[in-house]
Amino acid sequence: MGFLIRHLDHDFVALGEATPEELQYSLMLAEPHTVQYKLKSENTLAVYPNVCAYETDFLLQRDSDDFLVGMHTGVNVDEAEELLSIAGKDYKHYLERRQFPFDPTDPTLYLFEKPATDIFTVVEDMLTVALAEPYSLPMSYANGLAGTTIDYRIDPADTENIYEKINSLAEGHFDWLVDVSRWVRLYAPNKGTVNSYVFEKSRNLITLPYEDTGPDGNHVLGLGAGTANKLGSVYNNVTGQQLHRRLDSSHDFGSDVIDQSRLNDLTNAEGARTIKHKLKIEAEVVPDYIDEVLDEVALGDTCRFIGSNFHKDIDQNFRIVGFQGTDSKNGAETLTLVIEEE
Repeated sequence: MGFLIRHLDHDFVALGEATPEELQYSLMLAEPHTVQYKLKSENTLAVYPNVCAYETDFLLQRDSDDFLVGMHTGVNVDEAEELLSIAGKDYKHYLERRQFPFDPTDPTLYLFEKPATDIFTVVEDMLTVALAEPYSLPMSYANGLAGTTIDYRIDPADTENIYEKINSLAEGHFDWLVDVSRWVRLYAPNKGTVNSYVFEKSRNLITLPYEDTGPDGNHVLGLGAGTANKLGSVYNNVTGQQLHRRLDSSHDFGSDVIDQSRLNDLTNAEGARTIKHKLKIEAEVVPDYIDEVLDEVALGDTCRFIGSNFHKDIDQNFRIVGFQGTDSKNGAETLTLVIEEE
């Protein structure tokens, strides 16, 4: 029972395993998952070449189940304490380190233009080109069609990384993750279900704190590159302006947005996001309920949350967008939910 860490080479062959000390992890819907832990100096996994940033990978197991897998991104040697601090990120992070290929001796070699193409096909075709380059991480995908078509292009010598390109495509259209088997999973229109599991302060939640910083805006100007001239689109929410006064914001969706209909969709999605109060909630789970929560609830699920404090009573649906956990030397495990309004 508990957590076990395995270090892997680039052929995914195990180099050994250990119990991680001072373990911390985060599983986030909108960004790469992370892990941090320590190993004593006498542990064979603490010695090069059994761990090194971007030279080795890791597999974190919880109660013998594969929990988090990815690549080591940093090591820190503490000679005084004779401890090695190790950091890693899941394989979604690999796409932050990759750009769409370009050959300056043949600028047309990697031309990428996708007129009226399903958005899932655009993502997978982009991955196919990038991951065909030698020494790329093997990744799989077979997501079918999203049912949304767009015009899309990548200009030669574009230096935006693949991760950011997929995130830009995902805005208003889909969620995406890379699972423990290195499959790129695309979920349209979003990941998760309406889950009947109920969270309640003083039952399965220790706390239900929140920070409210208000809406980002209620009048949004969206910008796109277009083909000949720059494109613009406006989202205007009169109800929000009556409540909060007019609050302006803008968002440039970049060179990939070349048709008006896609810019309108992106601007409307951005507007729907910006008009909401930005409730930042991180709710800690009662330890006896951690197993139950991890079994019953998944990233992206929407659940009912109930609780109160001196400022406000809460009884509404929130979407779970992150799990953050720790495991101490004495085996005391914590789990905190990162949630946002449905």
